[in-house]
Amino acid sequence: AESPPRHFLKKWRKHLGLSLEEVAADIGTTHATLSRVERGKLPYSQKLLEALAWRYKVSVGDLLVRDPGDPSPRKIA
Repeated sequence: AESPPRHFLKKWRKHLGLSLEEVAADIGTTHATLSRVERGKLPYSQKLLEALAWRYKVSVGDLLVRDPGDPSPRKIA
């Protein structure tokens, strides 16, 4: 079996203090779908990543490679 893709989608959402329901409503998906993607049960799409990046005000790359709990030397405009 393939291992789920490594990303920080859930950590970013929690870091920002947002609920699954809140984020799902804002980006036009269901909280069930978002939950499955966060848990690696469902692959994420580019469209979903772009919507989450917009909602969280970070880059798509940040969602995939940067743990929001780690201090970062750079800021996203």
